[in-house]
Amino acid sequence: MIDHGACENMLFTLLLFATYATVCLAIETSKPNVVILFADNLGYNDISLFGSPTARTPNIDSLGFQGVKLNNWNSVAHLCSASRAALLTGKYPIRTGVYPGVFKPDSVYGLLPNETTVAKYFKEEGYATSIVGKWHLGHRPDFLPTNQGFDEWLGVPYHMSGGSVDNHTCAFDASETMWLPLYQDEQIVQQPVRVQDLASLYATRATDFIQRNAETETPFLLYLPFSHVHQLCAPHDSPEQQTCQWGAMGVTSFTDAVDEMDWIAGQVLQALEDSGVANDTFVLFTSDNGPWVAEQSCSGSKGPFEGQW
Repeated sequence: MIDHGACENMLFTLLLFATYATVCLAIETSKPNVVILFADNLGYNDISLFGSPTARTPNIDSLGFQGVKLNNWNSVAHLCSASRAALLTGKYPIRTGVYPGVFKPDSVYGLLPNETTVAKYFKEEGYATSIVGKWHLGHRPDFLPTNQGFDEWLGVPYHMSGGSVDNHTCAFDASETMWLPLYQDEQIVQQPVRVQDLASLYATRATDFIQRNAETETPFLLYLPFSHVHQLCAPHDSPEQQTCQWGAMGVTSFTDAVDEMDWIAGQVLQALEDSGVANDTFVLFTSDNGPWVAEQSCSGSKGPFEGQW
């Protein structure tokens, strides 16, 4: 179990070390599967394992109870695109050029296809690779995850306030034309995305990927960057931002968003068990850059850490 402050270049080294160490120690020659669960704007104190008094995160907590908990690392960047580029490449963001801001709906650039991602490394070793969730490293065709080492993708191209959704028109989208899309591989299959369906879509796609590859005994890399718990249509001083927004319909709480994220994680962990590959799978949970404290009471908790953005 790794908290929100995990340094992504160290994560990359840890991931490869743990994976290949397992291979070297195994009597059989089979390769272990790898699952990366990557939260969005989750704070240190936003899961019960790290002290949240309200969160109900038994599935995520189980990773810490059964595995290793690291609680004193730092994110390599304070924003989504940069921290994700670092996780996938093992490089500081300044070296990939994904810095200092985030890619927006009108961005024409992204993570360059000539970068070597962890997905490309695993594909060279014969792994099936999938991303389920938020990409945020470029939504033009050349920069999509299917050009970055992933066999398949279901998810959104940027953060949850990067485009308007039903009943939530973002402040910068006055013309109501920048609707948040849902991608399947290279195609937009829904626009605006139905936010209330995302949790079940992510869980179904992730568990299907696990089951398919377990049946064929194909080693796999599943990268699941949650849309949770990023708010819709931030920042907090927008006229529309009168209540915290994590759901497209009605008012839901931050705790509800954390609970839903934990439910998705639980579905993935159960699929590993049901498919008989849990003992052959390395599971990593972390977050990209900690809570968006500018959202004040609508953000998560950074706990004992002082840094803020």
